[in-house]
Amino acid sequence: MLNLIRRRRSPAAPTIAQTTATADAPDGAAVVDRAPRVACALSSCLAGERATVLAMGCGEMEACRLRTLGLCEGAAVSVVRTRDCTLLEVRGSRLAVCLSLASDITVLPVA
Repeated sequence: MLNLIRRRRSPAAPTIAQTTATADAPDGAAVVDRAPRVACALSSCLAGERATVLAMGCGEMEACRLRTLGLCEGAAVSVVRTRDCTLLEVRGSRLAVCLSLASDITVLPVA
């Protein structure tokens, strides 16, 4: 049996379902966990969360500078702290991004 959990999400947001094998499943069958991961703004991530950058929606000059610092599409980031700015760990370095800029960066949280 599949255990389906549905969440409301915007129609344009990409989601990813996770598949896990459990010992309780007959014949070692895989059980699909349908708690989708929904794309969101980087500013909505909490401290301790990890995410993958999907899109840079900020201005071209800001996006170019962030890419130079390692924050680009496909990069894995860890949110270290969220207060007046969002402190990230990107490729072994820490980078502080203001909240208005973090709200223009789309990420996919990692489970």
